[in-house]
Amino acid sequence: MSELANLAELDKLASMEQYTSEDARREWRRILDKIQRGESIEITRYGERLAVVVPAEWFDQLSEQERAFRSSAAGAANRQIAAGLNEHQNKGD
Repeated sequence: MSELANLAELDKLASMEQYTSEDARREWRRILDKIQRGESIEITRYGERLAVVVPAEWFDQLSEQERAFRSSAAGAANRQIAAGLNEHQNKGD
């Protein structure tokens, strides 16, 4: 996805509509229509932020980015551990 598209999605997040849980229950079809058009919706309960509903495509992209991050972070940690073990073994020789 292009950087410009990412900025557009961030702009949509910044201007998302907010519904109380009661309103969301009543307006669920309208909310789904908005999500289908690429909007995100914040749902609150008792004045507290409860959920943010986003298009599935956004969720999939975020999930993939998280997997890639975790994979690279785990790889980096494993390389650091291996380097430390090698260094320790080499000092013992």
